[in-house]
Amino acid sequence: MSKKILIISRSFYPMNSPRSFRTTELAKEMASNGHDITLLLPYNNQSQEGMTFAKKTTLNWSFSGL
Repeated sequence: MSKKILIISRSFYPMNSPRSFRTTELAKEMASNGHDITLLLPYNNQSQEGMTFAKKTTLNWSFSGL
């Protein structure tokens, strides 16, 4: 059964930190299992670079105004 999952994180690909790696891999794995994943990330340059990654996966993106 597919579920809708919201992941809120301050760190995501391409940031270089343990938290960003964990968030990225968690989102990728859940999406590959057929779940509808939405990421809520702060709006910054590194998040914008991650848009290329999102287009290659089934992840939805939302940016907060922070």
